[in-house]
Amino acid sequence: MFSLSHKTFILEQLSKSFEDDLQTLVSSAESAHEAATHAESRADNKYDTRGLEASYLAGAQAARAQEIRKLLGICQTFKAKAFSSSDEIAIGAIVEIENETAKQLLFLVPFAGGRSVTVEGKKINIVSSASPLGDELIGRKQGDAFEVEMRGRQVDYEILSVS
Repeated sequence: MFSLSHKTFILEQLSKSFEDDLQTLVSSAESAHEAATHAESRADNKYDTRGLEASYLAGAQAARAQEIRKLLGICQTFKAKAFSSSDEIAIGAIVEIENETAKQLLFLVPFAGGRSVTVEGKKINIVSSASPLGDELIGRKQGDAFEVEMRGRQVDYEILSVS
């Protein structure tokens, strides 16, 4: 169903998304740092914390930028592999699942999930293997049924395809 070239495309799109996030965050961190060190940010009195707050923000943004750099590196070096319909699900598989309300396509990766990419008009959700859903998929096969607790309730799924 989905080939290695599709998976390569997905990884390229994820990398671009991380690069865009990083560029935005670095720009914001630079602005926050500038605000923290600007002469107008000096405290007028002991209760004025504008400069201190701006420096905390700059530090948090710099830490998040470092985290995104790490995710970008993992994404750029991740090597997807081909799966057949009889293979056990592992990191790098694209899995189609269905519950009582909808079908979903998932790309199982070892890093940050929560994003989606459209391939040939089909939305593919990126799922981390560390998430409850991702963890539950590992080792299963096409045709298996399983349940996952989502938002305080059990959701039943069936695995329709693996590629």
